[in-house]
Formats: sequence, structure tokens, C-alpha cells
Amino acid sequence: MKRINIPLAIITVIIICILWGTNHKTEESSTPMDSKNNEEEQIYESSKVPPFVEALLDSAEWEISRTITKVNNQTYHYAYDFHNRTSLIYNNERILVEDPTLFAYFTSREEKQMHVGVAGKIIGIDAKDSSSLAKLTTLSNILPSFQRFKKDHWLDSTHIILYHYSVDYPTPSIPHANEINAWIVKKVNQSANEREETQRNKYRYKGEKNNPEALAQFAANCYFDYIRHEYEDLEELPNFHHFNFDLRARLLTNLFVTYQKATHSHSGGAHGYFTEELVSYDFINKTEIDWDYLFKSQYKKDIESLFIDCVCNDLKYAFWENANDRDAIIWKFSIKDEDSNPTGELLLPQPGLTKEGIAFSFQPYDLSCFAAGTFHFTIPYEKAKPFLTEKGKRCIEAIRFSDND
Repeated sequence: MKRINIPLAIITVIIICILWGTNHKTEESSTPMDSKNNEEEQIYESSKVPPFVEALLDSAEWEISRTITKVNNQTYHYAYDFHNRTSLIYNNERILVEDPTLFAYFTSREEKQMHVGVAGKIIGIDAKDSSSLAKLTTLSNILPSFQRFKKDHWLDSTHIILYHYSVDYPTPSIPHANEINAWIVKKVNQSANEREETQRNKYRYKGEKNNPEALAQFAANCYFDYIRHEYEDLEELPNFHHFNFDLRARLLTNLFVTYQKATHSHSGGAHGYFTEELVSYDFINKTEIDWDYLFKSQYKKDIESLFIDCVCNDLKYAFWENANDRDAIIWKFSIKDEDSNPTGELLLPQPGLTKEGIAFSFQPYDLSCFAAGTFHFTIPYEKAKPFLTEKGKRCIEAIRFSDND
């Protein structure tokens, strides 16, 4: 049975799936949550979104709101906010989960069995059981002792060009909060300079690192400066333009912190572009956790083999690509020579640490079409432990004693 896993936050997926599905229907095929063919689903106008959902974000422009299921007089909906490129699931009373990387799919629509997740984390949900649906709240909780700072900046009164900034900041009660704040500044600087092709490190924030308001304004000004250089006459911009920068604390230990970084940009066309990744920062040694930090160099092939095992068992990858042929997967992830022949070395991104394992994130178009969205593959710690450095093993120990539930 094919299982469909489609990131809900991508509105264009709805259209693509309808077109694609006409050639791939079977009686046993799962149906994506955002399918328009299900008679049980009810489509609501954006104006019908309840006030407590509208209040979530100041500039909310809800593109879609759909009914997922009804249990014990509670109706559960999915909604997507175009301006802030975030998705959420809510019921009659409250928002259960809100996250820009939120995705969900039915593994069995008849039995109402679902998989719902965010970057690097997925849980099984029984949509007939309200206690099971309550588990959705575990996907997007703000970590204890963190505060989420959100700010929208418009270029001018026309409200055509928007920069949205959302970052989880540690409160002063957290040890090494200053080090984490300094690292956040580095991530904002990196984001600001990713659009700059002619002048390296053109933008550099020089203000107070503990001032979220000033840092958000700096980030917005960098984006507006880029727009002004790209377009001579802003009044002739045909479409709404925006850039969203979202940095959420996902795991805190006494050694490191892991953030989920999500960006989304749109400047016209059928759809924008978005990225998702998990980034871990060792605030004791003031360094990002990368391959050299985690893995012993002589075991690189062993780690790559574990990674291929993860891909072979990934249901989402199996739907979009060929997961039955291990050689085909190795070819897909291999670095190619000038004749497109695999070199035998895999091209893998920097890892991020979750409670469950070591996650590797791939962006849209890296592995499949845009409709497939991002892919996150996680190697369990118990399998990776023999190949870790001493610093890597200390990270696992730090996770064991962390309290992030």
C-alpha cells in the first residue's frame, strides 16, 4: 500500500497531488489530508477561522482551513497562513500545534490513523481518539525558560513587502544564555548574507546581542536593501514579496542547544521556496556541532551505511523515490564526477541532534520534486554510538539527563 506524506504547508502540493493522483489511484492507496476528493472534508473561507487562530499572528492571511476529523463534539482543523508560512492544527477551543515545518498524512483514512510531524520528529495519531489527538501539543511546545519573539516588518505602507522574524530566546535564568544569544546573531548574519552574491559578509549586526527588537529590525533592513537593489521601481512589483526567518529551540541540554531553522521566501510565480534544518550549538565550547565534532573520521563509511539504512526504511522517501534498490539510493546521494558517475562518497549535510537521534535534513529539489518538500533522516543514537567521538558521546549523555518534555 502506498503511503502519502506531503508537507501541508505547501499550498501548491494540493494542485500537484490532484494532477498526479489521476494516474496513480488504487483502491488501497492512502489519501493525503489535504485531498479535495474526500466527501468528509469541509472547506472553510479564511474569514471563518476562529478569533483565537486569527490572533496567533498579526499579519495572518489564512489561505486554507480544512476539517481533519470530528471526535466527541470537537472538530479538528488544519490551517495555513500564507504571510507567515506556518501551518497549524486546532479544534473548537485551542491551537494544538503550530509550526512552519508541520506535515501530516493518513496512513489509513478508514481507520483514521495518521502520522503528524515537524522537522526531525514524527508521531502516530489515532484521529478517532481525543487523548491521542492531544499528543499533537508535544510537537510545538516552547521549551521551558525560552520566550518566542515575533515581529513583522513592512517595507512601506503599501504592505506588499514583508519580513517576518520569529526566534526563541533563552531567558536570563538559563546558564550560557549570552552564548546562545551571540550564536543567534551569527545565524541572522548568515541568513542576511545568503542573498548577497557580490560582497561577502556585506551585512553584519553590530548592536546588542540581547536585543531581539534591534536584531529583527536589522534583519528586515537587510532584506529590504536586497529588494531595492533587485527592483528599480518598487511600485511596479506585481506580487506580494516576503521572507520569513523562524528559529525555534527544540532541545536544550547542559552542553548544547538544538534549534529548528525554517525560512520561506516568495517573490511571485507558482510558489516560493523554503528550507528546514536542525542545527546544534555547543555553547560550552562555542562551536556548531558538525561531522568532525560528532564522528570519528575512520568510520565515515559506517555512518554512511547507517544513513542509507534510514533512507531505505523511510516511508516518505519510498513514496516519492525508489527505496527498494539500495544501489539506486547510494547513487542518488553520491557525489558525482564530471561524467555524472558516482565517486563512492556520499554528499550529506551537517547533522543536527534530536532526542531520538542524529538528523540529516535535505531541502526541496535536493532529492525529489518541489511537491515532495523536505526530507529528514534520523540515525538512532544506539546505532551511531560506536562511531562517535568522545565529544559526540558526551552529547548523548547530556540528552539522557535533559528535561525537554
